[in-house]
Amino acid sequence: MAAIGAGIPGLVCIGDQATPLLAHLPYLQIGDALSDRSRVTHSMPRIPFDQRVACVFTSGSTGQAQPHYKCFGSLHHSVNAEASRIWSATGGPCAVLGTVPFRHMYGLESTVLLPILGAGQLSARTPYFPVDVWSALAELPAPDSLVTTPFHLRTPLDANLEIPPLAALLSATALSRTNQPPGPKCSLAPL
Repeated sequence: MAAIGAGIPGLVCIGDQATPLLAHLPYLQIGDALSDRSRVTHSMPRIPFDQRVACVFTSGSTGQAQPHYKCFGSLHHSVNAEASRIWSATGGPCAVLGTVPFRHMYGLESTVLLPILGAGQLSARTPYFPVDVWSALAELPAPDSLVTTPFHLRTPLDANLEIPPLAALLSATALSRTNQPPGPKCSLAPL
C-alpha cells in the first residue's frame, strides 16, 4: 500500500477511526459530524464530468500493479445505464447486497455507486460464506438484489441451500475449467 500511495500525488486517506491506518499519508477523520444529521445541510455537489474520483489498480499478478484513473462522468454514465437496466427489471430501485468487495471495480460500480447514484439502498455488509450472504439478504427490505460471482453462487447451490427470493441477481462470469463455452460478460436475471 505504501508503494502505491507514493505514486499518487495528493492522496488522502478517509476513515472513521481516531488513528489513521497509514501513518505516512494525510488523514481525514469522518464520523461525529455525520452522526448528527440535523447539522448536515449540504446540497448535492456539482462534480465536473472529467473530474478524477477514483484510482483503481490491476491486481499486479503479472508485475507491478498498474493504476487506472476513473472520472466522475464516465462512472456516472455507466452506473446510470446499469440502474436503468436493473431497475426496469425490478420495478424500481432496490436494496443492493454484494459479495464482491468495493475495492474491485465491479464491486465499486455495482455495490456502492449503483445504490448511491441510482437511488437504491446500500448495504454495509460484504458477506463471504453462503449462510452469511443469505442472512444479510434477509435483513434487506424488498425489493432486494444480489451482486455476486459464479463462485459465490456455486458454493450455496453445491451445499443445497435454497436461494432466497430476490428482485434481481447480477453475476460476473468467469471462464470455467470444464469444456463448457464461456457465458456473457455479465448477466441479469429477474427472479
